[in-house]
Amino acid sequence: MAQATHPPFLKSAPNQAASAEIDFCLPALNVISYRGPGEKASASASLEPIVKRLNTKVSWFALTGQPRSATRLSRFTFHTPAAAAVVFEQHAQFCASYLSPLFHGMPERVKFDPIAWKSFKQLNDLMASDALNMASQSFPTLFWLHGYELALVAPVISVQAGVIACHFWHSPWPSPSYLLNSPVIGELVEAMLTNKLIGFQTSEYATNFLTTVQEVLPRAQVDVLKMSIKLGRVTTRVVVMPFGIDGKFWQDNAKRSRPLAHVLAKKYNSSGHLVLGIDRLDASKGIVQKLDGLEEFLKTNPSWRKRFQYVQLTHASEHEGNNDYLVELTERIAKVNAQHSVGAWQPIIHLKSTLDKAELSAWYQAADILTVNSFVEALSLVAKEYIACRPNDEGVLLLSRGSGSVSELGQGAVLIDPASQESFAAGLLQAFSMSKEERRHRMQLMKRVVGWNSLQDWAIRFLREALI
Repeated sequence: MAQATHPPFLKSAPNQAASAEIDFCLPALNVISYRGPGEKASASASLEPIVKRLNTKVSWFALTGQPRSATRLSRFTFHTPAAAAVVFEQHAQFCASYLSPLFHGMPERVKFDPIAWKSFKQLNDLMASDALNMASQSFPTLFWLHGYELALVAPVISVQAGVIACHFWHSPWPSPSYLLNSPVIGELVEAMLTNKLIGFQTSEYATNFLTTVQEVLPRAQVDVLKMSIKLGRVTTRVVVMPFGIDGKFWQDNAKRSRPLAHVLAKKYNSSGHLVLGIDRLDASKGIVQKLDGLEEFLKTNPSWRKRFQYVQLTHASEHEGNNDYLVELTERIAKVNAQHSVGAWQPIIHLKSTLDKAELSAWYQAADILTVNSFVEALSLVAKEYIACRPNDEGVLLLSRGSGSVSELGQGAVLIDPASQESFAAGLLQAFSMSKEERRHRMQLMKRVVGWNSLQDWAIRFLREALI
């Protein structure tokens, strides 16, 4: 296996770029996102070095997940726009039923509702107005937008004098062929081009975005080599910056949750190997196909019955539950268990729960193998968290080729085709058969990459680019 050098998104070797320097001035920052940092405010960790060292004042505008108190975040203020409940509901419906499947390349699941689209636009306008009225002022006044849920905010705020809008797109951006028939893609793209800077998780997504602009807005001047777009008087730069995690946070969490990890291992790992899946209830996550692969493995490797335990943890979709998919998943689990159980042993245990960080850390430590089978995914935070939480340099990651994390973790993970049950079965057999030395080598490669790209460094690099 080739030795990793440094992540492709870094312009220099890790000893030069592993800890990003704060070499800019930022008196105030305005964050606009669908979900706020939550009561525990762990999402705000990316900004803590900036806040502490520059005394930056942060105003955070979000539709949900705002903390009820801010004792840990004295330099943060939090705002949620006032709107009728039905507007919030229809906005969430549009995101779940239309934008999510659209940008995950699943046109067969796209459902366009013009009334929900109207509410989507209305809530974006309300958010933009509130943000302008209550923003933390500086010169320039910087707004950092996140995700497709608020893709129409930038045109409203960017016309104000002294305002810089930048947007990090956390989701995939598929090939233009999946987007060109959308009745709203032109409006969404044109809105995004009022940002000074747009960030993507992978080079593929950035290239797809540039190509989409060329297709839907022929009057735009696109420079693919410089990754820039000029539309009217506005020039927008595109950058590739994979999202990092707070490695120290997860490592500390892992130490505190080690007793619980031992309990989970004892309860669920009596068969020899604990295989874990942690997924949102969403068809794009490929959970059903993962179970098909597990069934294929049991059919072709019957001697492995009773020698492992597969635990699937699921939680509700970010915008709304997916009852139809849950029914399909439950039926598939019952089928596999009915056909391949031996005595009291069943191959699959399904637990439906939203876990806190401590519980997640415990599961990551208890599991010998983590499976990620997404059809299309910007990146897998679950995979990175698993790597950060491993108490030693062991553990195996089965990673879908559809995940954007392949560009970072591909040299250490066992790569699988999310649509192929044979590929999953072969990957699982490879993981079970892997020597201790190979497991350690692969995990060390992935730990190194996760350590190079911290959550804090990611935020610093992006904001530095926005202020250039």
